[in-house]
Amino acid sequence: MNEAVISYKQGFIQHRFGHSINGDNPLLYKRYEPHRHASGRHVLRQAYLHHPVFVARRVRAEIAALGGRYDMAMENVELLRRDGYPEEDLRELTQYVNRNLTRLMRLPDAIDDTAETEKSQEQKPLIRIRGPYIGADGRLVRATDLIDEKEVGVFAGVNLNTRVTLQARASAGEIEQTFNSRTNRVVETFQSVQSSSNRRFSQVIDGERFNSVENWSVRESRSFQSSEEETFTYKADFERQGALVSYIHDSGAFSIFQVGLYTLKPKGQDRGEEDEVTYGLEHQWRPFPNMDFLVSYNHDVVPSARRLISYDQVVFRPIWRVKDSWQATAVGAFSFYDDNNSFVNAELENLWLLSERLDVWWGLHHAITTTDEDSDYYWTPYWEQRHYLVLELRRSYPGFTSSLRGHLGVIKSKARDEDVQAFLNTRAVAEEQGGFSAGEPPDEGWNKLIGFSANLNKVWDSGLEVNGSFTVNAVNDYIEHNVVGSILYRF
Repeated sequence: MNEAVISYKQGFIQHRFGHSINGDNPLLYKRYEPHRHASGRHVLRQAYLHHPVFVARRVRAEIAALGGRYDMAMENVELLRRDGYPEEDLRELTQYVNRNLTRLMRLPDAIDDTAETEKSQEQKPLIRIRGPYIGADGRLVRATDLIDEKEVGVFAGVNLNTRVTLQARASAGEIEQTFNSRTNRVVETFQSVQSSSNRRFSQVIDGERFNSVENWSVRESRSFQSSEEETFTYKADFERQGALVSYIHDSGAFSIFQVGLYTLKPKGQDRGEEDEVTYGLEHQWRPFPNMDFLVSYNHDVVPSARRLISYDQVVFRPIWRVKDSWQATAVGAFSFYDDNNSFVNAELENLWLLSERLDVWWGLHHAITTTDEDSDYYWTPYWEQRHYLVLELRRSYPGFTSSLRGHLGVIKSKARDEDVQAFLNTRAVAEEQGGFSAGEPPDEGWNKLIGFSANLNKVWDSGLEVNGSFTVNAVNDYIEHNVVGSILYRF
């Protein structure tokens, strides 16, 4: 909780009511009891509501909720209940804490969590245009050593009423995909070798001695075996057009539905343009006051410059405030591709508060990614696992939030059985002939993972808003990165 805000509230209470919140008062330990007359109950209730100690505790609970400190907020609620605070006002305060507790999942752009009650909604028209906005965004992604993506887009939206937001977006981008075809196959190679030699001799002809040189050359063709390795690069342009509708519920939960059209335009390939209709549904809510939960379904396109492949994906993501000083996050994603392949990603992260004054957190992150079958069209890891230590610094001010993370750990990629067997066969041939190397084994050991990430959100009173995030990790023999940014202006 912000000490300066608490100090200000305490000074205001003492000035207004003429009491110190630190002093003992017998009213603290007297239970609230109903009186025979409504006027008596009203007077006593007002005395409880305006007592400086109760006011201070209520303010502490409200500020703790806005600061994301659920345990601290509920501790003050329980102190009020112990000392006889009116139950109807306790319910109101508890509802305020549950609804205004800082979200652990960031709301999408242009969603304002201020949904009104059904009663107030009935008094207003269904469509009441307000808060139009425009913006632009972009991203650079290299999630593996095979694929690079670039995309820029523009979007615009409007609030149809206090609950519904409508947004349209159009973007264009490029995919560059590198394919290394080191298959561990042994191929027959022919090489021609030419050799030459000469012989000097002398001979006597008709009584005269002559010195002569005899030259001859030999051309020999021989065959040997070697492992095969080739590298191909593919490029493609793509376009997206789409629309998004979001709805805020009374509880503060919100739902998002989106639909769009994806167009892939391969370069220098026999394939022509390919289109796919994309759509998705996402819902975020709080099954418990200290847990945010996201579930989504998406029909989208796999990043590939060679072929348009769609997938259906289900994602679950709970974030749990175990304590004010402990946050746990889990992610489970399952995707089924239209070529009958499947993709699974599972992540688990625990963060603990290292310094409340500096708002520094530390923790551990674990991730596993696997695909069922191998494919030359997109990234298909057989079994990749990452385990790394996280150190995070957070900052939050009015209109500004940011975080900076450092990552240090290990990563391991396991090869498929058929790839391992092919390599063993190649190595056996190489050892027998002694003429070539089979190269590095496909089953990698543990490698270092070093990187950092950051998030930034800045809002100005003029209506301008800037969002940005990036992640950079040095992994194995390449550097992966994910850079995303947007600028938004609200009229």
